[in-house]
Amino acid sequence: MPSAVEDVRREALGKLLSRAKRDVLAEWQARRTADVPATRRLSSQDLRREDSELFDLMVEAARTGLTEGLSRFATTVIERRFQHQFLAEEILAETTLLRRLCEERIPQGDRRAELVGLLSDIFDAHVQELFRVATEFLLLRVDQRTSQLERFYSFSEVILNTMEDGVLVTDLQGRVVKTNRAAQELLRYAEDELLGLAPPYPFCGPSQEICGRSIVDECLRDGRAVHHAEAVFQTRDRQPRPFHVTAVPVRNHMDEVTGTLVVFRDLRETKNLVAELRLSKASLEERVIERTRRIEDEKARLERILRNLFDMVFILDVEGLVIEANEAAGLALGVETSRLAGRPFGELAADGDESAMERARRRCVSRGESVPDVEDRLLDSSLGPLAVAANFAPLRDAEGAVQGVVCVARDIRERLAFETRQSVTANINRILAGTLDLRTRFDAIAEELRRLFDFDRMSVAVEIPGTRSFDVFAVVGRSQEHLAVPKRPIPLDGSLVGIVVRENRIVRVPDLLQKDCFESGFLVPAGIRATLALPLVANGRVFGTLNFGSRRVDGFESLPEDTLKEIAGQLAVAVTNSRIHSATAYAAELHSAVLSAIPDPVLITDLSGCILHVNAHAEAVSGYASEEMVGRSWVAVTRPVDLEEARRVHEEILSAGWVARRRITGLHRDGRRLTVEFSSGLVRDPQGRPHEIITILREAHVESAEAPEERAA
Repeated sequence: MPSAVEDVRREALGKLLSRAKRDVLAEWQARRTADVPATRRLSSQDLRREDSELFDLMVEAARTGLTEGLSRFATTVIERRFQHQFLAEEILAETTLLRRLCEERIPQGDRRAELVGLLSDIFDAHVQELFRVATEFLLLRVDQRTSQLERFYSFSEVILNTMEDGVLVTDLQGRVVKTNRAAQELLRYAEDELLGLAPPYPFCGPSQEICGRSIVDECLRDGRAVHHAEAVFQTRDRQPRPFHVTAVPVRNHMDEVTGTLVVFRDLRETKNLVAELRLSKASLEERVIERTRRIEDEKARLERILRNLFDMVFILDVEGLVIEANEAAGLALGVETSRLAGRPFGELAADGDESAMERARRRCVSRGESVPDVEDRLLDSSLGPLAVAANFAPLRDAEGAVQGVVCVARDIRERLAFETRQSVTANINRILAGTLDLRTRFDAIAEELRRLFDFDRMSVAVEIPGTRSFDVFAVVGRSQEHLAVPKRPIPLDGSLVGIVVRENRIVRVPDLLQKDCFESGFLVPAGIRATLALPLVANGRVFGTLNFGSRRVDGFESLPEDTLKEIAGQLAVAVTNSRIHSATAYAAELHSAVLSAIPDPVLITDLSGCILHVNAHAEAVSGYASEEMVGRSWVAVTRPVDLEEARRVHEEILSAGWVARRRITGLHRDGRRLTVEFSSGLVRDPQGRPHEIITILREAHVESAEAPEERAA
C-alpha cells in the first residue's frame, strides 16, 4: 500500500538522520557561524543544546509526516531564534544549510532519490510552516509592542504633565509638535496654540547669543545635546523670560535627527534666590571672617595658656593614643613633646594598662563623664616615678559623640613630700608628748625621719655643763657597729659639733675620709662616710647637735632643711625636757636618800600643812604608815591637844620663816599622848618664793600603855 511504503521510507529516513545527527550538528555549527552572523552572539554550549533539540524535532517530523510535528518543529525554531533576535533571512539560511547537510548524509543507492525527495518535501513543508508561524508570531509581537507603546505613551503623558519643568518637542523645522502643561503655563499659551507654532516664536529673544532659537538650531545642526544653558523665550504676550534650558536631539531607528527635545525651567525664582544667596553669602563671609578671627584669637589664647601652664596636658583619642601634649608634659617627662604624639597613654603610666589613670581614661570614653582627682604615677625619661593627680574630661563632636579625652595632670611630688613632712612632724610630736625620757623613744623618732630621707645613724650630742666638750646623749643605728660612740667627750675645738655650736648652722660633710675632724676617728671605722649635723637651740643658745650618718658618699646632698630645722627644734625642747627630767629624778632620789639618812622623824608639808613626804622614823613616832600620812594634814595626823596653839605656831612659821625647839602635845594613833619637840623652817624655790615646810621632830615622848587608865582613875 502506498501509505505503508511511505511510512517505511519515513522510518528509514528517520533512522538515517538519527545516525548522522552528531556529524550533521558538528558541521552545521561550524559552517553556520560564517553564514549566519546572529549565531556569533551565542555561546557554543547554548547552540549545541538548542540545535540538538531542534534536530530531534526535525527527525520526529520526518518519521511521522504529520502536520503537528512540522508545526511543533517550526514553532520551536521561531521561538528560539526570535528569542536570540535572529532575522527571518538568517533563520531561512540556517534551515537551508541544515537541509543540504542532511542530503549529503544520504548514501548513494537505489533509494537515495526517494529519500532525498522525501527530505525535500519535509523541508519545503517546514519552510511553508515556518513562514506561517513566523507571520503569526510577528503579528503577536506587533500587538504586544503596540500595547507596550500605548502604555508607555500614556505613562509618558502622565509624567510630562506632572513635571514642573516645561517640555517642548520640535521637528526639523523647529515647529512644536509636543508640549506639556508646565510649558503652557510658563509660556502662557493654550495647548492648541502652542502645537504647530512655527519659528521665530516662542524661541526668539532680544539677543541672538542667548535666545532660545540659537540653542534649538545648534542642537539640530550639530546633532548633539546642549546642557544647562541659559536662554530667553518669549511668552504669548511677547514678553522675554529667562529660562534654564537643556536641548537634546531626537533620533529615529536609523540614528537620524528628526527633531529636538527642549526642557526648560523658569530662572526668575532662581535668579531671585541667587541674588538672596549672594547677599547671604556676603553676610556669611563677613560672619565667617569674624568668627574665624575670633576662633584664631581664641586658639592663640588657648595655645598661650597651654604653653604657659605648669600642669601637664595630654589630648588623647578614643583608643588611648596621645594626639598632642603641651610643653609642660614634655619637660616633666624629660622628652620632646613631638615624641609623645602617637604613643599609647598606658605606656606613660608606671603600672601600664592597669594603672588608675588608664582605667579612668577608659571610663571617660565608655561613659562620657569626667573623672576627677586620679592619683597615679607617670614614668619620666629615666623611668623614675612621677607622682601626679589627673583630671579626665571627654572631648565631643558637634553631635555629642565622644571623640577623645583631655587629661590635665599636675605634679604632686611637692604636695606628697609636704604631707609626709607634716605627718612625720605630727608623729614625732606625738612620740615626744608621750615620754619625758627621749632615750626610750629615740629609735621610733629615727624610723619616722627615715620617711623623709635615708640614713644609717642618728645621734644627739649635748654639752657637758661647765666644760668645753660634749657627750653623746642618744644614738640609734641600722646595725650594732653604727652605735659606736667616742671613748672620750667630743671637744669643742676640732670637731663638727664644735663648728655647728659656734656658728649655729647646718654642716654637711660629703665624705669623712676627706675631712680632718674628731668624728672621723670613730665614725669612719663604723662604716659611716657622710654626715649631717644640725644645731639644737634652747633659749637662743646652741647647746648641742642632731647628727645623721650615711654609709654612702654624698648621702645628704638634697634634704628638706626647713623640716629638719623644725624637727631639730622639737628635739631640742625634748632633749632639754629629758635632761630636766633626769635632773629632777636624780634630785628626787637624792631627796629620798637624805630623808632616809636623817635619824630624827621628818615631815615635809606644803604651805597649807598637807604632808608631802615623811621618813621611816616619823612612822614609828606617829603610829601611821607613810602611805597613810602623805596627802593628809599634819594636824589630822598629830591631833594636837591645844589646837589654837598649833595654828599660831603654823602662822609664825609662815611669817617668820622658821621656829626652833617648840613643844607640842598630841595623840598617838592608838590614843596615847604624844609630846614632841620640833623645829620647822620654810623651803624656798630659786626665785625666793616659799614652797614647802620641813619639820624635824626631837625628844618625842609617848605615854606608857597604863597612863590613859591612870588618868581615867
